Amino acid sequence: MITKDGISISSTLQNCNDFKNGTHKEYVLLGVLNANPFPVELSFKKNLWFDEKCNSCTSTSPEHVVSITIEAESEMQGTCDNNDGLRIFSKMLNLEKVRKLTNYELVDITVDEIK
Repeated sequence: MITKDGISISSTLQNCNDFKNGTHKEYVLLGVLNANPFPVELSFKKNLWFDEKCNSCTSTSPEHVVSITIEAESEMQGTCDNNDGLRIFSKMLNLEKVRKLTNYELVDITVDEIK
């Protein structure tokens, strides 16, 4: 769990099965709680290691940066169905010899009050 300026970020592993399309993936789903009595803009960068190699640590690509608005005293949760920045691909569950997430970290975390 990460906490900063009234924001808590937690994570859970989730198997996400799409039987219609035959895909079975594992994701890290992030949950964000804003305990502040005001809305905030939360932003962070996702550093992702696949097979022990960090593919995004030196990247400046915006695809690794998440920016979300969270209402006062509310919570947001990543889901299998919605790629809103609160999920991280881990691995394919129904394929062998594919790259796998071996580590991740959220860095450059900022929390700004929305006035």
